[in-house]
Amino acid sequence: MAPASFELTGEGPFQRFIVRYRADSEPGRDKAAVPARLERTAAAAAVSPPPQLSWQRRLAVDADLFTAERPLDRQAAISLMRAFDDDPDVEYIEVDRMKGIDPIRPMPMRGD
Repeated sequence: MAPASFELTGEGPFQRFIVRYRADSEPGRDKAAVPARLERTAAAAAVSPPPQLSWQRRLAVDADLFTAERPLDRQAAISLMRAFDDDPDVEYIEVDRMKGIDPIRPMPMRGD
């Protein structure tokens, strides 16, 4: 088995994911095709029972946000992500995480 091209940090639970399909693939061209592909990929994952995945929206980066109906532990998330990683139409799969920057530090006021 080839090494995974995704990274999963933390123990979970994991429930929100982002997948980007190749632009020339059916789900990459047409977001209406994504829900059926999500269902097919969930069925192919080694998770019992297979999670029910719900497409949420297409993001500005042309990736799709989806959720699992139940939180997944680390092993279930890895199995699901590996199923996406094995799909030749998938560019990448990642957990949807809150991303941010360091807190804004107040700048000292200049005295005139």
